[in-house]
Amino acid sequence: MLGLFDTASTFSVDEDMMFNVRAQINRIVLIATWLKSVSVTSIDLTCC
Repeated sequence: MLGLFDTASTFSVDEDMMFNVRAQINRIVLIATWLKSVSVTSIDLTCC
């Protein structure tokens, strides 16, 4: 019973780590797309 609990707790920890990694990736993607849109608008402003 104790061994089963140990594997369950480690699995939940791994799940939390994966969730954190996914959140970090989402944040990086959001920042990248935001920077891309900002650079595009600035190029448009300087162009016109």
